Amino acid sequence: MATVDPEDAVAVIAAQRSWLCERQKADPTHPILIKAIEGGMPKGADPALYNWVDHGKVWGKITTPIYTSGTLLNEILIDPDSKNWDDVRDGVRKLHVFCKENDIPHLMGFSGGKGVHFSIIFEKFTAGDTESSKELFAQIEKCDVDLYKTVRRVLLFEIAKRANVDLEKIGMDKKKLNYSALKDGDSNFNLIVF
Repeated sequence: MATVDPEDAVAVIAAQRSWLCERQKADPTHPILIKAIEGGMPKGADPALYNWVDHGKVWGKITTPIYTSGTLLNEILIDPDSKNWDDVRDGVRKLHVFCKENDIPHLMGFSGGKGVHFSIIFEKFTAGDTESSKELFAQIEKCDVDLYKTVRRVLLFEIAKRANVDLEKIGMDKKKLNYSALKDGDSNFNLIVF
């Protein structure tokens, strides 16, 4: 991960795009949505910049760093928000070393501000064939359990424990972990505020 000057809008946009594209490779079937500009849309403005849009379809119109993006259902997104940069750097370094030593695929990306995002993207769940998978998820739905949310939480807490990372100390944004596909109604959506 290269260092990016947060004052250099062109470099920030390039880093954000690279981060989105790397994450998108993990699940090309569900586009990561972005909202390029926060707030109400002024009269005559381009709706693609103010609405939730597939990042790949709108990127040519981006002239300022984007504000928010969605996450993948099978993505553990760690967004450390501690004011203490030493705590953030130490925690992310420990996560990176642990994941690397244990062959856990992970990505680190520039958040667009002064921070870093750390993503672990795991395989989607399947029971083998399409029909068996539909049956499996129908049974899980009857239990009112958000399987992906549960797995995200269990994996992150275990990885953090084994890596000796205090998630509270690094200022882990829990909303990016605890969103529920059952409640949100969209199994591929959670906000990442850049």
